[in-house]
Amino acid sequence: MKQTSNLLCCGARRFRVLLFLLLLMVTGETAYSQVSPALDKRITYKATNKPLALVLKDIRALSNVRFTYNADEVRRQPPVTIDVKSETLERILKTILDAKKLDFVEDMGGIVIYPVTPTQQKTVEKIGFPVRGQVTGPDGNGLPGVSIQAERTKTGTVTTDNGLFSMVIEEGESLRFSLMGMKAVTMKVNTMPEMLKVQMETAPIQVQEVLVNGYQKIDPRLATGATYKIKAADIMQPGVPTVDKMLQGKIPGLMVVNNSGSVNARPTIRMRGTSTFVGNASPLWVIDGMIRTDPVDISAESLNGLSNGNYSLMGNAIAGLNPYDIESITFLRDAAATSIYGVRAANGVIVVTTKRGKAGPANVTYNTWTRFSRRPGYGDLQLMNSAERMLFSQQMVEDGKPVSANGFLYADSYEALVRKLFRHEITEEYFKQKVTEVSSRNTDWFQLLFQNAVSTSHNISVSGGVGNTTYYTSFGFLQDQGVAKLDRNKQFSTSTNINTAIGKRVTLGINILGSYTKKRGYYNGTVSPLDYALKTSRTVAKDDFYEIANATDIPKRYGAGPIKFNIFNELDNTYNENGGYSFSVQVQGRYDIGRGFSFNNQSSVGVNHINLYNYATERSSYIANIRGYNYGETYPQEVLNQSTIPIGGLGATAYTNMFSYSTRNSFNFSTNVRNMLDRVYVDLGTEINSAVNKGLAMQRSGFFPDRGMKFYSSDLGNTRLLATNITDMITNSVGVYLSGGYNYDNRYTLSATVRSDGSNRFGQYSNQKFLPNYSVGFRWDAKSEEWLKESKLIDALFVNASYGTQGNVVNQVGPSLIASYSTNINEANIFNRPGIVLKSLPYPDLRWEKTQQYNLGVNVSVFNNKVNIDFNTYRKKGRDLIVAHNIPYENGVSTNLTNNGVMDNSGYELQLTLIPIQRKNISLSLTFMNNWNINNVRDTGYLNTYNDYLNGTAKVNGRAVDGFYSYRYGGPDPQTGLPTVTNMNDKISSPENFLVYSGQVLPKLTGTFSFTFRYRNLSLSSDFYYAVGNKKRMNGLYQYGNNRYPSTMGNMSREMLDRWRKPGDELYTKIPAAVDLFSQGTIEVPMANASGAAVRINRYDLFDFGDLMVADGSFLRCNVINLGYMVPQSVVKQLKLKGLQLGAGVRNPFKIKARKLKGQDPEIDGVGSTALPVVPEYTGSISVTF
Repeated sequence: MKQTSNLLCCGARRFRVLLFLLLLMVTGETAYSQVSPALDKRITYKATNKPLALVLKDIRALSNVRFTYNADEVRRQPPVTIDVKSETLERILKTILDAKKLDFVEDMGGIVIYPVTPTQQKTVEKIGFPVRGQVTGPDGNGLPGVSIQAERTKTGTVTTDNGLFSMVIEEGESLRFSLMGMKAVTMKVNTMPEMLKVQMETAPIQVQEVLVNGYQKIDPRLATGATYKIKAADIMQPGVPTVDKMLQGKIPGLMVVNNSGSVNARPTIRMRGTSTFVGNASPLWVIDGMIRTDPVDISAESLNGLSNGNYSLMGNAIAGLNPYDIESITFLRDAAATSIYGVRAANGVIVVTTKRGKAGPANVTYNTWTRFSRRPGYGDLQLMNSAERMLFSQQMVEDGKPVSANGFLYADSYEALVRKLFRHEITEEYFKQKVTEVSSRNTDWFQLLFQNAVSTSHNISVSGGVGNTTYYTSFGFLQDQGVAKLDRNKQFSTSTNINTAIGKRVTLGINILGSYTKKRGYYNGTVSPLDYALKTSRTVAKDDFYEIANATDIPKRYGAGPIKFNIFNELDNTYNENGGYSFSVQVQGRYDIGRGFSFNNQSSVGVNHINLYNYATERSSYIANIRGYNYGETYPQEVLNQSTIPIGGLGATAYTNMFSYSTRNSFNFSTNVRNMLDRVYVDLGTEINSAVNKGLAMQRSGFFPDRGMKFYSSDLGNTRLLATNITDMITNSVGVYLSGGYNYDNRYTLSATVRSDGSNRFGQYSNQKFLPNYSVGFRWDAKSEEWLKESKLIDALFVNASYGTQGNVVNQVGPSLIASYSTNINEANIFNRPGIVLKSLPYPDLRWEKTQQYNLGVNVSVFNNKVNIDFNTYRKKGRDLIVAHNIPYENGVSTNLTNNGVMDNSGYELQLTLIPIQRKNISLSLTFMNNWNINNVRDTGYLNTYNDYLNGTAKVNGRAVDGFYSYRYGGPDPQTGLPTVTNMNDKISSPENFLVYSGQVLPKLTGTFSFTFRYRNLSLSSDFYYAVGNKKRMNGLYQYGNNRYPSTMGNMSREMLDRWRKPGDELYTKIPAAVDLFSQGTIEVPMANASGAAVRINRYDLFDFGDLMVADGSFLRCNVINLGYMVPQSVVKQLKLKGLQLGAGVRNPFKIKARKLKGQDPEIDGVGSTALPVVPEYTGSISVTF
């Protein structure tokens, strides 16, 4: 009886299955008869003892036909062996499914595979039925390629090109719909619907297929480090020519400070703080796996502030990289992410992936923008106008404190006019008339030295693919004009990417990058337009020459007058130019060995060439100062013989060539285990890098740029000014690494990396040549846990933790004694040989700088992915950092570099993304990003000098590496009005006891608030950047030379009108009296310098470097406001185009800062050198695809 019952049940089940399949075929013929028969397709295929699941996968790829089946049922079948040529799909399926207890039927252009004998039911019998439907996107159009899986039986399928699907499921089954870039949908089906409709929405967060770290392409499930990937399109700002300037406030953990508005300046970039005292603290740049180094290994702050102004034009590691050629950028922040780079990653790694072509017809894209930059003005700088400047001079005369006798008087100054009046050289009527005239002169130096600038960029690219080969090539042109009239940059760039597959196992790629750059700037820092505009009185007429220095003694005997200066004469007779090119070729190859093994090679060659050329002609005041008298004055031969440059000017030229190459080989293994539930990978690789730097720098007097560019130097000129420097340096490194990871059940991931590096920078006998670094990381996908999987509140929850070590080698330091001949001949040398100059003492114990780093991160998405939080906290401890130590000068040098420094960095990174509106025609997203970093110097043994404390270069235990100190200003002296300080006496030996800690230069907290609003084809976005926790030393009121008395040609703040003038004024003002200090000298502070001598300072230093002149450097700046419009496709098609987008934007429209700054920009590195103001910019852009 029981056997009969089983037979009846079995027959009933067979009948139902046959009925369902018959229904599929019937409805398929009526409703979807337009689908072409899939079973008639012919393919050629061969397999030997291969799992059925893999065979079906291969056949699906060859035939382009969908298969629907139960994965568990297919996985239980025995292996398949088959060899057919041009056979129909129907015949092939009958062959491989015969005797496998499986059968098939065609439906909706796909194949449904089902068991011939259904499995026995244990308890209650499940009723199965066919389901048909369509999956659409937010726009209502069908979505192809959507994966559909029954969660209980694991039966799955994918949608057709128009989003249709069909499958057989059991009653009460839940179907999960998923597609890359779309939010997954889960739907429970209890009854057979007539037509199931499923609509999917765009995922608010980009789902990354792979993580590219420059060495590997890693499944995100196996990545445990703190990484952040962003598309170039998400940070692209038309009008910004370099990608590094686009990154401000965009990346968690990355601080970008634009310390100059010059088009040639490069920003200061720090990733998770500063990890070195003397080395380059910028992150490592990697372009398509090729490491890019700076042309000159000098920090951005030093380059933008160098007095000679030459190196500031050189750019950085990515100079010449066209932002339009970038596809994406990945930021590696912690040790787990960067350890594969070994000793070069202590400051973080920025990995740039350039664009590649896609299979299909050629696409031509043209991008262009035009930028209008508004020139700066006096605005809210609170500088004196002409009337106020004349009033100040009048007060000084009335107070009996005129300029000293040896001071230089501007001919139209109040002091000069008074002197002429007292000497009866002019009448009182003329005096009053002239004072009135000069008081209303108001020369606008900003208008004369700056301009409204127009810049433009043009970029065209062609991409496509034929067969197994894809290509991308581009050309770019940039004409970047700064608001300072001589500040400009012209650049040509090109990029080519070709990738091809040779058979099924070999892939090859070649990447070519090239650029040519020509830049202009200001000469030697002696002519800074911003410095001049701020410090020059508006009473000075633009065409006037005024006295600035005395002639030398010998010309004085013959009646030589003071050296004269005019800013425009100086600009016309000085020149500074930089030109160069870079070219690199990179080849990648991959061979698929099989069974999860592969071999990869990446090799690259790069050339970087830079030319420097600058001069000052004999007509310039700069040369007149060296010559000893003004141009055009004639003197006897005695004067000419004693002049350093009797004729001609001073010319300098330099070039540097960097040739670098690298090669990296790796064996990779990656596979799925435990029935595809787990994933494992292992990489073993070696790397060799070499960089050869060769250069020549030469300076010589007697230069005539307008007479064949010839030199006619005198013997004295050669002795004092001839300088030649030859550079020839090779830096070699070799590394070996082992990296691996294991993902268990799509929930838990454990990864580890070990790498050892060696460098020739440590000398022949050093025991520190090789340094092992390692890291371990863990990642937990909590959402995959059973107890959280069904949560309606939490959509995703990831937790990651890591620990690792990093290293750094400072190229400026070596273990050997380095000595060279002096560049100038010592005339007193009785041996008639040049003197020897020591650069550094021997240091055989030179070691790697080392950093340990901990990281803990949490990433969570809630409320249907409308709220996303990414949080990371870290701690970095640097040890064996190289610091400078003061030593007795009898050693030949006053300082020596040793591995004694310790420095800590800790902080957090928080990104909050809100998407309150996400619909078809309207969307709104808000992003808040905060980066907090605390930097503390630990034990260094460094003997700080007095100026280190004031300049922010002191290494003080427990303070920030860029912390600075100030005097405790005590106000004006009640009797003299001179500045006073508190807590200074002879018993104090350390500046820390009588100076006050003012704060740090770089901010502790940086962040961005941004929003993007879209309505149909119109979009509006804006970024607001803020920096908090730093201090700014304000421009001094008494910075006017040794006596600190403002010259008659100098301008000053309006605050000087409120200075102390008589006893009792100290009750109402803190600004000291303006007194000629030439006769009163300096004062001594209770500290000796490195040589043991007493330190004497100018009295006005007590005010200019006092705590009263320190302001809060925090600010909020509107970074950019962009408006974009995507032209509708209906219009685009009429124009015979594929795409057209228009844009307009404004950068730096306003900034909110401390009122105490009185117009001074908290971002700019003070006044002078090459620092130029950051000004508002207006941009229009067009992007066209043909």
